[in-house]
Amino acid sequence: MVLFLWPPFPERPVAGDASGKASGKFPVEARFFNEARAANLVQHPAIVRVFDYGTTTTGTAYLAMEFLEGESLRTRLHRLRTLSEVETIRIGRQIASGLATAHQSQVVHRDLKPENIFIVPDSEAPSGERAKILDFGIAKLADSSKGAFRTGTNMLLGTPIYMSPEQCRGAKNVGDRSDVYALGVMLFEMLAGRPPFETEMPGEYIALHIFQPPPSLRQFAPSVDERLEQLLLSMLTKDPKLRPPMAEVANRLKHLGNLQSDQLGRGPFERSSGPMPEMAPPSSNLPNDATAIMPSTPRQADWQPMSVIAGRQQTPTNLLPTVRPNPAQPRRASDERKLARPSGFLTPHRRAQMVALLTVSIAICIGVLITMFLVGS
Repeated sequence: MVLFLWPPFPERPVAGDASGKASGKFPVEARFFNEARAANLVQHPAIVRVFDYGTTTTGTAYLAMEFLEGESLRTRLHRLRTLSEVETIRIGRQIASGLATAHQSQVVHRDLKPENIFIVPDSEAPSGERAKILDFGIAKLADSSKGAFRTGTNMLLGTPIYMSPEQCRGAKNVGDRSDVYALGVMLFEMLAGRPPFETEMPGEYIALHIFQPPPSLRQFAPSVDERLEQLLLSMLTKDPKLRPPMAEVANRLKHLGNLQSDQLGRGPFERSSGPMPEMAPPSSNLPNDATAIMPSTPRQADWQPMSVIAGRQQTPTNLLPTVRPNPAQPRRASDERKLARPSGFLTPHRRAQMVALLTVSIAICIGVLITMFLVGS
């Protein structure tokens, strides 16, 4: 039973889930409390938040979590059947990023499936929506976690379509690579419109996951990027030691989708779907000497330099009359200085000469005056 609650969180609505029934070796109450502990251990935008949990006076277990508006990934797949490569990479990267954070806290989900992925509107995400991971009810917590649920060696937990080979064997120590396998099955289904294995008998899924290699993704999605197909094949490897960690999966999906982060978003030149186009081979008509393709004469500049001296703007050189030297006479250095010097321009050298001449003249005049004064006295 799911209830829509308001207090004690007036700034946001809260969804309350309550149940008091038991189910075999894994009672519902234990799943409630296990989900609350797992959610409290991991803080990530892709993981649903749990605010409170406990038991009522009547013995009914309850769980208060954030209220989500949107649709599950299963509902979207039912409506669209397949998703584009861009949307698949985006949703897969958000899921992988959240699970990588959970794995750092030694929390393994163990029940990934489209029903447990909820897509909600998010104005801070570049695409306007974000994937949320739900239902950590059978998640495996660290052995040091207080109240962590212990599983037996032969206990099968999960959904057969998305269970990893080690889960199908009932292994007690199922690690984080099991979530990598389940995410690979989900990505395969999002692109191909069907999971890697299909059968009418749930028990047959166990044998297929353990012994049957997955089919080629291009058999159902011919235009998918080859690098994305190789990533999915590595995630669906039978040996968990050969699968990439979830953090590497998130980084490779980020690289494939050309995404830096949810805050930066996609660039304007990113492709939408299909393989990347191949570059045209270089032309064979190019000369061996690279300098041969350069122009023989330098191009005349479109701009002309201008000088501003003591508040006076000089006339652009293209407006001055052209002075051509006499080809019969060799050009002297003084002539070049005269041609390069604009009219009315007082060079520092000329200014120094004038100051020196003026100083000598003044000294001579003073000397003459002193001499005349001495002679007259």
